[in-house]
Amino acid sequence: MFTGLTAGTVIAYAESYDDNYDFDDRLEKYCEMTDEERAAFIEKHDKVKDHQEKMTEYCLLDETEREAYLEEHADEYKKHDYNIREKMDRYCEMSEEDKAALTEKYPMASDHQEKMTEYCMLEDEDRDAFIVEFMDSIKDKMSEYKDSMKDKMSEYKDSMKDKMSDYKDPMKERMSDHRDTMKDQISDHKDSMKSDNKSRTILRASNLTDEQKVDIRAMHSELRDFKHSLRDKSISDSDKQELRDQFMEKAKEFAMTWISPRHQVAAGIDAQQVECREDFELVMKTSNASPMCVKDTTAEKLIERGIVIYAI
Repeated sequence: MFTGLTAGTVIAYAESYDDNYDFDDRLEKYCEMTDEERAAFIEKHDKVKDHQEKMTEYCLLDETEREAYLEEHADEYKKHDYNIREKMDRYCEMSEEDKAALTEKYPMASDHQEKMTEYCMLEDEDRDAFIVEFMDSIKDKMSEYKDSMKDKMSEYKDSMKDKMSDYKDPMKERMSDHRDTMKDQISDHKDSMKSDNKSRTILRASNLTDEQKVDIRAMHSELRDFKHSLRDKSISDSDKQELRDQFMEKAKEFAMTWISPRHQVAAGIDAQQVECREDFELVMKTSNASPMCVKDTTAEKLIERGIVIYAI
């Protein structure tokens, strides 16, 4: 019988077609094709059109379902698309010259030429038995091959798990060290911030000293002059920006960027004379006439609600 004869080699003898005629392999290749490639494949091979729907159905199945599907439709595939018996018979009908040309085209065929000749010498009923035995041997070999591949894949997965484990352990240690370092840095930063806050003098409106009041009134005067300068159209934008920077430096002496309306009033400045930072409007609360500095858009909303009015 065909000991050691592969399905692809046998078919290569009979027809110049594809080198691999194993059913599931060909179906797997079909499933991997794009829609355009499938259309071209079906157009090239007329017999495949009869099985296009089932081939598409096969592609939608998972691995286990595909094996059961092949078992269920094995006889149908043998009968139609890839009829080994038919192709073997074609080889037997070839002339010696054609057989020699085929063997020359497919060098592996020379290793099995004796067995091919043996097949051609059989009667029809013996040929059927020969093909059945041959297909059974192919199935056994494919089963052994799949089992071998599964074992190899299992070994490969185990190997990858071990490698990933070896990689994860040092990574976990490095991440743990990094988190500890970050915690220490954050802790040091918090301690530093607490120390800075303790050393900073808090300027409260309720308990200003006479000296602080004098300084605030001086800053108020400078703020008024500063805003007046910003409204001066003869001063360039670059000069205005320089004035802003200078004023910001002076304001830092009070541990605040701008003097609040409350501090200005506490320093003895009339509520109507309170100066607001750039782009802010002075308004008065309707409830107690205390001054507030708010943005233009906020002022409009508060006035509509009756919460404040514009300072006179």
